[in-house]
Amino acid sequence: MKDNNDKEFINSGNDDVLYSSDFQITTQDVPDELSLAISLSGCPLKCKGCHSSFTWDPKFGEPMTDEVLHTLIKNNKHISCVLFYGGEWKLKRLLELFGIVKSHDLKICLYTGLQHIRPHRSNRHIPIRAPTGQPLPVSH
Repeated sequence: MKDNNDKEFINSGNDDVLYSSDFQITTQDVPDELSLAISLSGCPLKCKGCHSSFTWDPKFGEPMTDEVLHTLIKNNKHISCVLFYGGEWKLKRLLELFGIVKSHDLKICLYTGLQHIRPHRSNRHIPIRAPTGQPLPVSH
């Protein structure tokens, strides 16, 4: 895991487009939830031993548009949570996606390789987990 003191990490890149490369329904990643898990591409952390190194390419997959997220949620009506694998490097866009999830009255979880993350004040309730599945300390 990396420390997020590097100012270049958050909101790296010139645009606010996040690309998604994989969608799956999972019961193991978020306890007691049926989650729609979405892998977001472009992670600059490049953690040693990363099981999703194919997502390091920022344009791997298709753009995660508002319409795509709404459609995924509507097509998976039994989910209780949306889990994002990454995306915190484009925090503004990720928070917009969180807003869409909240508009469907679903829970949100973020998996990250960071050791700490400062959530937006309106999103402090979002569980943030390390790749080990352990909750991360959240800085307020």
